[in-house]
Amino acid sequence: MGSDGKRKIRLHRKTNAELFATYEDQLALRHRSPDAREEAKRVLGHFKTFLGEFPPSPELATSFLARFSNHKPTTLYRYHSIINSFMTWYGDPLTTKIRVPESIPQYIDTDAITKLKDAMRSKKTHKKIIERNILIIDLGLKAGLRREEISNLKVSDVDLNKNYLIVREGKEMKDRIVDLTPSLAAELEKYISGKSPSASLFNLTPSTISGLITWAAKKANVEIHTHSLRHHFAQQLVDNGTDIETVRRLLGHKSLNTTQVYLARNDAQRKQAIARL
Repeated sequence: MGSDGKRKIRLHRKTNAELFATYEDQLALRHRSPDAREEAKRVLGHFKTFLGEFPPSPELATSFLARFSNHKPTTLYRYHSIINSFMTWYGDPLTTKIRVPESIPQYIDTDAITKLKDAMRSKKTHKKIIERNILIIDLGLKAGLRREEISNLKVSDVDLNKNYLIVREGKEMKDRIVDLTPSLAAELEKYISGKSPSASLFNLTPSTISGLITWAAKKANVEIHTHSLRHHFAQQLVDNGTDIETVRRLLGHKSLNTTQVYLARNDAQRKQAIARL
């Protein structure tokens, strides 16, 4: 019997309370994002309650996941991934797979963006807070940053001499460089003035950033969330003729297949293709 077999036997001898407590150390290694880690703990907590005193098994895991079959495909996919990671660690991986439909990213027109910013400017708070919130919006719109990436930015990650910012440990734990538009560089220069290079740029959690955008979108009566801003950035690049590989690098996508979804909405390319017929 190999080391994997012995490890599996040791895990299978533990009570569920011991098993899930042991796995918590794995979560710290698997999820660098605090939000992702907390979601995994929550889902696994429900799974533990569902099991009761019965030991985990692929059959019980499948029954647990079936309870969420009426949820959004993306939600079910996340839950399946969390449970399957646990079951794989336990030594009994799931044989089921969840596929997420490839949908066209949400499109935001300039009028909706104007309304979003106007709503944010109308917020009754200090002027500097308003400027910070507008900058957060623009980091999504003009740099394509995810909410976690905005949250993780430090002042030292902004290099105004070279006119770019560095996204450190983005998704897939990869660093990337994103060049700054003149207007975004001007916003950042004003915002970071007098701040320590080691300081957090915003000192806000990802969920707080999402909350700010959600509040403004609701007040403006527009369908926008934090990731919509990133979609807009990508779509603008594609519509302006940027090659798809450059778009992939700017977004920090691991696979070109992920980026190509933005080609579906490129009206000019579609019309040119039909015209050639």
